[in-house]
Amino acid sequence: MEKNIQEYFGQTIMPLLRSRHSDILLEASIMILGSVGLHIEDEFSDMEAVLYLPDRIWKQNGALQIELEECLAKTNPWKQEGMVNGSIICVHPLSWMLDFQGEKMLSNGGDIQWEKLSFESLFTMQENLIYYDPQERFGRLRRWTAPDRMPGSLWKKAIYEKLKDFVQGGVRAIEISVARRLFAAAYIQFGRTLQTLYELGFLICHRYYPYLKHLRWAFSRLPEPISALGPYFDSLST
Repeated sequence: MEKNIQEYFGQTIMPLLRSRHSDILLEASIMILGSVGLHIEDEFSDMEAVLYLPDRIWKQNGALQIELEECLAKTNPWKQEGMVNGSIICVHPLSWMLDFQGEKMLSNGGDIQWEKLSFESLFTMQENLIYYDPQERFGRLRRWTAPDRMPGSLWKKAIYEKLKDFVQGGVRAIEISVARRLFAAAYIQFGRTLQTLYELGFLICHRYYPYLKHLRWAFSRLPEPISALGPYFDSLST
């Protein structure tokens, strides 16, 4: 089967949901995660998706997770020969959405407690594929948490904290580890410091950053001149 997420869900997953769980389908919200949901998959990519249900309905439909796992095991076009299968469709309660804040935002009309939201989760909400959203939960959350909606003071605070982390938790920590001849620790700290540099670039541009696996790809999509620093940062790791 061709690795096409729209076709796979349309021809395999949605027919299963309609035939066995038609009574709850209109309450479901489905997002495709990872590289598949960002349309940057390669031959090593697994398929990850999440299906949210209101908590009451989720508690009453525990078998749905098992049914999806069984279906995926038989039909998964992302399964790779000789490799551990990492593809999964998770069924989660709505209260878990967006760092456990999504349901609260939906119920109070978009009142956002920004400090409780991670930049990685905000990136996912903005960038990953919304496959099924009849209640427009994802759509509303995406609009309400757009980067230009975050207060300027919070961007400044995030930049300050990231700079502080770069100097104190990064450069200084590396110097101390080298002085103590703890070279393995210094290499680990260098990797974390490089990650901090990339993340700082996003904050300067007032953009959310993704989880580590997609950090370099997303950095290349930032506006100039920040994105032009990518090759230079790459050279630091060689």
